[in-house]
Amino acid sequence: MHDEILVPTDGSPSADAAMAHAVEIAARDDARIHVLHVIDTVSFDVSIQSARDPLEREGNEYLESHAETAREAGVDVVTAIEDGRPARRILGYVEDHDIDVVVMGARGHGDLEHRFLGSVTDYVVRHSSVPVYTVPNP
Repeated sequence: MHDEILVPTDGSPSADAAMAHAVEIAARDDARIHVLHVIDTVSFDVSIQSARDPLEREGNEYLESHAETAREAGVDVVTAIEDGRPARRILGYVEDHDIDVVVMGARGHGDLEHRFLGSVTDYVVRHSSVPVYTVPNP
């Protein structure tokens, strides 16, 4: 049984599929979903606030869309935006919030060059202290 489920999102169809799967698990287990969007401040120069603002707005749109999906199913949901390397921030969030399981898409935006798993998903699967469910691309 899961109490705290983390769904990292980048707004990709794969992340949408992961959210749908997480909502099913949360409804069954009466769990809370944490939806996390990480602004990649390492790969992109977003140190200037004017460069970061559009990314934050976009992230908030992803979060609100996923939160609404959870609320419509009667699932408790919290959202967060963090800055940094996505894979490392996901793992940090797992530890900081006592997450029981991570549900994430097999590939997100920007990972098209990876044949099987996206680089963020691959890193999280290899280094997570909790189970990671990867949801196939739709």
